Amino acid sequence: MRARNMQTLTDAVRGRHPGVVIYGKGDAAHALRISDHNEDDTTGVRAEQTDADTVPEHRAIDIMLGPHFTRADAYALIDDLLADPAALARLTYLIFDGWIWSASRGWTKREFDGDDHSDHIHASGRASADENTAGWPAVENGDSMASTPADRIAFWTHDLKDGTGTDPAYQVLNRAAAAATDAAATGKALLVAAAADEARDKAALAAIQALSAAGGVDAAPILAKVEEVANGLGRQLGEVRAELAAARTEAEQLRDRLAAALAQADS
Repeated sequence: MRARNMQTLTDAVRGRHPGVVIYGKGDAAHALRISDHNEDDTTGVRAEQTDADTVPEHRAIDIMLGPHFTRADAYALIDDLLADPAALARLTYLIFDGWIWSASRGWTKREFDGDDHSDHIHASGRASADENTAGWPAVENGDSMASTPADRIAFWTHDLKDGTGTDPAYQVLNRAAAAATDAAATGKALLVAAAADEARDKAALAAIQALSAAGGVDAAPILAKVEEVANGLGRQLGEVRAELAAARTEAEQLRDRLAAALAQADS
């Protein structure tokens, strides 16, 4: 069975992210190695922790990424747990995305040299907290327990720090914002060019029609061909215009979101 402490954490995460998939007891492969997914007081498996009772309990859960639990959700959950000393007192370590945070190292973020756990958070509970059935306010209350937006951005991008006191994450955000602005400007320029091409084609057609009316040239075959080409180009220009308008809108939205993120990070 799942230790009560970790069952309450499971319930809290499911309450925060309905539909999330959470695994617990280890499979046959886990049984061959020491793991909190293995139940203690069980012959043939190697539990990472044990306690004084004789009840088989596993103390690890895997919170899987998916449509109901994104990578951003995962980092936000880790951030909230790390911000709450009461939550940390019930856990031994967290692993996710190639990183580990453990009680034995003061919950400092470190590179993990085992399975990178890129598709799930591994959370291990303390055997001493097995019977703790209290709630998990850090999970249940979400952002009310979380750090400031600037701290959250810094936490998410901690792995990008280069050790010189600068954080390339902010440079990346600035470059992305500039790229979004350039994309929006390019989209506007292309729309202007497309409109100019359409105006030029209309002017050429009007000139041919004028020549025909004056009797200076038999314009019927030319007009037929021009209209055929113009109709095709008109459809293409309409499609391009719609695509560029959508791209411009998306780029402007991205620019605005990045600008807001930068403003929060700098506040």
